Amino acid sequence: MKKIFLVGFCTIMLLCSCGSNSSKEYRPSHFPKHSSAQGYKIPFETHGNDVLVKVRLNGGTQFANAVWDLGCSVPLKISQYEIGNLMKDATFKSAAHKANAIEVTVANGQSQTMDLYVLDIVSFTDNDGVEHSVSNVQAVVDPNMSTPILIGKPLMDELGYSQEIDNAENVIIIRE
Repeated sequence: MKKIFLVGFCTIMLLCSCGSNSSKEYRPSHFPKHSSAQGYKIPFETHGNDVLVKVRLNGGTQFANAVWDLGCSVPLKISQYEIGNLMKDATFKSAAHKANAIEVTVANGQSQTMDLYVLDIVSFTDNDGVEHSVSNVQAVVDPNMSTPILIGKPLMDELGYSQEIDNAENVIIIRE
């Protein structure tokens, strides 16, 4: 009797759940292709696993390659080489030096001591040629001269509330 009741109950559940209600089906092709939120697109290139964007530091004369690093917890990480270039271009003031000996945890989990500087402006150019800038950006300076520029999550958040990497178009979509 228990088996008949169980089989009957399962049959009723199966018949009730199998309808023509297609609105609950998972169909990826029905998702919107474009978001309605306004934003802009920053072009990028890939080098290995790195996403590289062009960045201008302190209104300098040139754009430099920087790694778009979602795991970087500081707004900006630059090397002593970039500080030297900023001084050479006369776009850096000694008053921008804020502190010595800031403890920074790097990707491998180790702590390093680095200097802290504040850059007046950090700029990115979008696909339309419009420059998007963030002012008073804190940057830690790695004494290693070959360290790439890292754009960290705090700086990304200053550009817009959402960042989406579009590998089909090679752009980072920033929503404002």
